[in-house]
Amino acid sequence: MKKGQILWGVISVIIFTVLLYFISLENYFFNPYLTTFVTGIACAITALFSLTNITSTYDVGELLTQSKNQDKDASDFGKMLLAILYGLIMGVLFFTIQQKRVDSEFETNGIIASAKVLNGTHIANSIHRGVKNNTFTLQVSFHETLSQRDINTQVEVPQEVFESVYKDQTIEIIYSKTNPNMLKPIILESDIKRFKKIENRLITFQDLEILSNNDIDKNNLLEYLLSVSTGWSRIDDESDATFVAYHNPLKDENVAYSNIDHMLFYSGSNLEFLSQNEELVFKYEDLFKDSFPQSDLNPINLKIKETVKTYDYKHYLVKIVYDYYNLKTMDTIVATPKTLFFAKKY
Repeated sequence: MKKGQILWGVISVIIFTVLLYFISLENYFFNPYLTTFVTGIACAITALFSLTNITSTYDVGELLTQSKNQDKDASDFGKMLLAILYGLIMGVLFFTIQQKRVDSEFETNGIIASAKVLNGTHIANSIHRGVKNNTFTLQVSFHETLSQRDINTQVEVPQEVFESVYKDQTIEIIYSKTNPNMLKPIILESDIKRFKKIENRLITFQDLEILSNNDIDKNNLLEYLLSVSTGWSRIDDESDATFVAYHNPLKDENVAYSNIDHMLFYSGSNLEFLSQNEELVFKYEDLFKDSFPQSDLNPINLKIKETVKTYDYKHYLVKIVYDYYNLKTMDTIVATPKTLFFAKKY
């Protein structure tokens, strides 16, 4: 290998290192694909100069036009393809390292805050023969606590995140305290678990048991609910001390507590699973309602009655309200749990 080729190889490594550590994290965050492309191209060109005797654009043209006519040129053309492959590998390496730096920045210097979705933009750019590059952007505003100022900025997000939010929705974000314009919505399951350190699951019987415990402040159940999953907020009239209610639109769950009869209320997508708990010991069933006005009836599936089944669960009394439907298409009656009441026995 000639000295010139060794020199170009060293230059290629130096260029990669310089671009990796001298492109600011902010510049990469807002232009990840551009900075990756520039790094890959620079590495490919210097690798090409190292593998061949090419030192000018004229030599590149000669290589492309004569490679099929001479064995030596065909060999050089193969080296050119090898250089392109090297550039792709270095580009992927650059992208991977920078992504880890971004994640590390959020994990070490990230601050979780609430943000309002102001708008969203979807841009579809045609690349080649019907292939499109889709870019999804959210415009959000939030209050930055360190400088005590409101920030209005844009952030590029995956399509899954873009389609899961709506205008004027309040979402959770994580932003860098060193550069507040660097932010990321906490919506995807992986991000919730990584940044909030919670399981982000549905409510269970064990949660209802804890929430019914006398050690829990019934007027402030929000802290515990947010330790189970993200998205909870209080929806009742806070001036009324007799009743508190919380709603989670992301999980389709509701939790409420009555200070009058000391009963916890739950409804949600996990109710059918809770009603099948093997630890529930059936006691009795009451008829709640056995007739409905014609205007309330679905022409296909008729709601014929509501009942309340009472169970024992450890030291608690559990009442579950069931809706009974007569499924005309199947000629059968189906009981669907609607709400659950959870109270400690005295």
